[in-house]
Amino acid sequence: MGLQLEKEAGKVIVQDMETEQIKRIGFFGAYAYDIILYLARILSLSGKQVLVFDRSTEQEVVRMIRSVSEGDLQLGIFHFCGIDITSRIVLPENMNLQETYDVILFDFGTNMCPEEYYSCDVICYVLDMYVHNALRIQETETVPEKKTWMVLRDLFRGKALARYHMRLTGKTVAKEDVFSIRLNSDDFVSRFRMEADQLPRIELASDEMKEMVYSMASRICPE
Repeated sequence: MGLQLEKEAGKVIVQDMETEQIKRIGFFGAYAYDIILYLARILSLSGKQVLVFDRSTEQEVVRMIRSVSEGDLQLGIFHFCGIDITSRIVLPENMNLQETYDVILFDFGTNMCPEEYYSCDVICYVLDMYVHNALRIQETETVPEKKTWMVLRDLFRGKALARYHMRLTGKTVAKEDVFSIRLNSDDFVSRFRMEADQLPRIELASDEMKEMVYSMASRICPE
């Protein structure tokens, strides 16, 4: 099944269409747990089986969910808002991810995990306006044949600063695969509400965040 996104009366409508291949998308760099959970929630509501694999050192995905205990993490996979989430390095032997999930979203943070990194169909670099995060992205190996996206988040002081930080990463990303989100209070509040309400509600996010996440969803599951 795939996704078709249509706008009707100011709302984005998600419709199912046919597709085949499982998709693996890895997010590397600055914090991306909000983007990942919004995206996973949209795909889940459209009928997709989604696994979020938190391989980051920070463990932001699993730690923001109050209902998760250490016991849940030891067992392997737990459920949150229709999404499966794990932080286990080794999953149960009888679990075939290819057969179980339509989409797998990896949160690497700044943790280089070669096996999962190279298994991704798409690597999405997440760049904020801090030099140290740009340099961490620079240190990752560039795989020429792998599709890459880049998210520029928390932008301020115009485009020149963003272009400077992109150059620091040393990565070449097609213009149509670069997403920009300005620093704004809507996304700050929506992240806070996500943790307080224990529900990813993209309707509370900024228009730029909404546009980006729905664009990603349509690319993951194209017409």
